[in-house]
Amino acid sequence: MIFVSIAAFCDPWLVHTVRDACAKAAHPKQLVFGVFEQDADSRQSELQAVVRRHKAGLRYINVHPVQSRGVCWARSAVFSLYRDEDYLLQSTRTCCSSPTGTSSC
Repeated sequence: MIFVSIAAFCDPWLVHTVRDACAKAAHPKQLVFGVFEQDADSRQSELQAVVRRHKAGLRYINVHPVQSRGVCWARSAVFSLYRDEDYLLQSTRTCCSSPTGTSSC
């Protein structure tokens, strides 16, 4: 299993990023997304629909952006969702990627 860590702050590309990763993965069932979303509007239901469609996993936390304590705090919080997956991928920003893993945004 691969734990994909995403700490997002008011990011309109969050759902697209997860959808894109699932679509481009050779084995999307092996992906578990850990998402710490800092936004007034939760996108949890949209994210659940995407991962369900691809049979991937999702662990999710949402906080209001006013409560945010910065990027290091957010990354630490998302790692509380890690459950000993075999591999870990930390996303530094949400974007779409090419099949080779290079950014296309």
